Amino acid sequence: MKKSLLSCVLLLFIIGSAVAQQMRVSGKVTSNSSGNAVEGISVTVKGAKTGTATSATGDYIISVNKGATLLFSGLGFASQEIKVTGPVLDVVLQVTVGDIGEVVVVGYGTQKKASLTGSLVTLNNAALNRRQVTSTSQTLQGLAPGVTVQQQSGRPGADGASIVIRGQGSISGSNAPLIIVDGLAVGSLDQIDPNAIESITLLKDAASTSIYGNRASGGVVLVKTKRASEKGLKLSYNSFVSKQSATAIPDRVSAIDHMTLSNIAEQNRTGNPNASVFPQVLIDRYKTTPANNLDIIDTDWLKEVLTNNGMLQNHNVQLSTSTDKINLFSSFTYMKQQGLIQNSSFEKYDVRLNPEFKVNSKLTLVGIFGYNTNTTINPSTGLQNL
Repeated sequence: MKKSLLSCVLLLFIIGSAVAQQMRVSGKVTSNSSGNAVEGISVTVKGAKTGTATSATGDYIISVNKGATLLFSGLGFASQEIKVTGPVLDVVLQVTVGDIGEVVVVGYGTQKKASLTGSLVTLNNAALNRRQVTSTSQTLQGLAPGVTVQQQSGRPGADGASIVIRGQGSISGSNAPLIIVDGLAVGSLDQIDPNAIESITLLKDAASTSIYGNRASGGVVLVKTKRASEKGLKLSYNSFVSKQSATAIPDRVSAIDHMTLSNIAEQNRTGNPNASVFPQVLIDRYKTTPANNLDIIDTDWLKEVLTNNGMLQNHNVQLSTSTDKINLFSSFTYMKQQGLIQNSSFEKYDVRLNPEFKVNSKLTLVGIFGYNTNTTINPSTGLQNL
């Protein structure tokens, strides 16, 4: 009887000691970039099989031994190991950017870059804003390997570039890629202001046709616009002013030099020292009579045509705010481009509004609103009966 009682006391002491060594740890996991709670983060005890995951509000509860180390890991975040020092442990995870574990947009969802077998190029906002251009399509030039980007014209409002991702697949048909902006197909990449773009992904292989059909035979350009991410109110302003000028214009000779050199060329051609194209009397008259554009012509037509200043100005204002329930991103852009010849200019207004309303933990309403208007002025190139 005494042995049985002693065994029971010893067993209770062992169980009590084991329970006393364990503690209940709870906390919340948030993102360092947005400050929002992160759902689905794995919380495991290092060296053990015990684990749990964060809820939709980023909260977790786990029982561990005193002095244990918790491992926090999740898709798109850098893993962290933290030693338990108390019953409450809040964690801020760092977002991973630019490595092989980067998450990229592929059609209807996202996928890790390391496990992606398709050929693609991803450009973030920092890469796009390195160059100050008038059209979004020009930002891809030189940044996307294997993608041909050619500017079509220098005329204001028509200087957008053609994009060829998978080479020339048709002689008469279009080789242009399919442009998808926030899940919606658009006609041109230049409809989107580059300041409002968060990232651009170019799907270069034929696998994209399995998602988008034969319209993607020339490749796909996926554009993701910005959304509010940082807590509080953020206001930013970006502008640039530049001046365009004509290049590769040859030096012009005067009318007198033109006639004199033409006569020398004719004498060299014929071997006759008296040969001429223009009579010496006409040359002497040009030397003594100022040009009047009637019978004495000496007009520099390039100088007369290229009289506009070629000034370009672009101004962008962005306002974003983020709370637990509402995220709002807004962008306004004004651009004015003067051509090199008179009566040539391009003026554009671009407004974008991207709101998000979190109704509850399972329902979020997302909106995409964009307005773009422009005015192009060109010299008349047609004939009109007078």
